[in-house]
Amino acid sequence: MRTTFTFVLYLLVDTDEPARLRGILRPIANEADYPFSDEQELLDLMHQITSRVSMTLTAEQQEVTGYE
Repeated sequence: MRTTFTFVLYLLVDTDEPARLRGILRPIANEADYPFSDEQELLDLMHQITSRVSMTLTAEQQEVTGYE
């Protein structure tokens, strides 16, 4: 089963370090802000958020189909 995740990504530019990626990731599903300070942290946040939601969706699907 495929799942679509929607995020708002705010990219912040520090004029002293314009090449450094930083910002805030906001999943539409819970509207919480997740700040990040580099590319790896952004990827880690996305992985953590999508993994948590995927695990919840899988558990809900098992309950609906009768598998627990």
